[in-house]
Amino acid sequence: MIGTLKHRVLSSRLARRHLLPWLAQRAYRRAGGAAEIFTPSAIEDVRADGAAAGLAYRPLRPATYETRAPSRALQEDTLALVLAGRSLVSNHRAAVEARSRDAAEIYFSSLAAYTRYPVDEAFSCEIADALIYAPEGAVLSADGRFVAQSLFTGRPCAFPRPGPEIPYLAGRHISLLTWDGELNYAHWLMDALPRLALAGPLPPDTRVIVPQPMLPFHREFPLLAGVVENALRPVSPGWYRVEHLTLLHAAARSIVPRHDLLEELRATIRRGAGHPEATIPSRRVWLSRAGVRRSIVNEDELIPVLVRHGFETIRPEELSPREQVLLFAETAILAGYHGAGNHNALFMEAGSKVIEVLNPRLFDHGVARASASLGIEHWYTFADDLGHGSDARLDPAKLDRLLQYALDEGDATDSRY
Repeated sequence: MIGTLKHRVLSSRLARRHLLPWLAQRAYRRAGGAAEIFTPSAIEDVRADGAAAGLAYRPLRPATYETRAPSRALQEDTLALVLAGRSLVSNHRAAVEARSRDAAEIYFSSLAAYTRYPVDEAFSCEIADALIYAPEGAVLSADGRFVAQSLFTGRPCAFPRPGPEIPYLAGRHISLLTWDGELNYAHWLMDALPRLALAGPLPPDTRVIVPQPMLPFHREFPLLAGVVENALRPVSPGWYRVEHLTLLHAAARSIVPRHDLLEELRATIRRGAGHPEATIPSRRVWLSRAGVRRSIVNEDELIPVLVRHGFETIRPEELSPREQVLLFAETAILAGYHGAGNHNALFMEAGSKVIEVLNPRLFDHGVARASASLGIEHWYTFADDLGHGSDARLDPAKLDRLLQYALDEGDATDSRY
């Protein structure tokens, strides 16, 4: 009785939207405490050095190159890139916070250029008596060396030192733990789930390591992808010893998944959600972030424009993962402020369109790149930043022009043509 009531409370819309994310953030931010930090020696490349360490490496997909066509925009936004590009790059959050001016340059230039980028070989690696660290998913071999390819390029390689008593996970496991995946929906979709596509059908004795507390998307997406519920092995922050771990290396960089894995993942999850493949998508969806951090503050002024163009307003956090899959599989046009919700393009049909409202102070090109991989046309427009890349304001008339262009409707023209 108590268990049933607890399940009903935790599966409610209010809990999914507020309580569970808060619990997860609280647990992970408190993890580790004042533990001693150490930097272990590393196995940089299991392809070259794994055999000497007793690791069984197996190539699964060859290294390749992928391409992305330029995104589409109004003339005024493309002109802004030309005339104010240096200023835009300097004021982007990645440049301001001195993380990477190079990243800011890539974000803006990729909007207007045909880009080609390398994709690493996908492989598996069998590791007996491994150590794994939650939430990031870093792996140590039996002799205590850090398997560098268990984390994305550029991730830190220093960790809390394992204590004398480490929980033991008996049997065979794969891991979906990934950087920021314990909280971030986009990283779970783009970084963790492609490993399931790489693994294919799992043997009955294989368990899948996921974060604890489990947010709804941690649980439901693996189930939609064919994982049975009793195979999920949720782990709280800290070190675990795993009897046998199959390390799945699906990508070398975060939010840069292979298009073949995305396509296979899309088909598998849509099928698992019960989407009829013969359906032709027709819905037009606006993803609302009204009232939350990083939102368009004048969204109420945009709603009449959106309604006139046939859009319905959706708050994706109020939907279960399965409901989101079915919604976006039926969506022909997805529009919204840049955020994790736009990565639901993963479930859209090739030939659909994604329209992103970008704050020039804070955006990346993950959605645009994923859209290109899936055959989805990507449009963007710049909103006016209201401070530090968080909230923004968008002129309703500008949105109206953008929609007329993207939807090939109305009589809007470029005034300076």
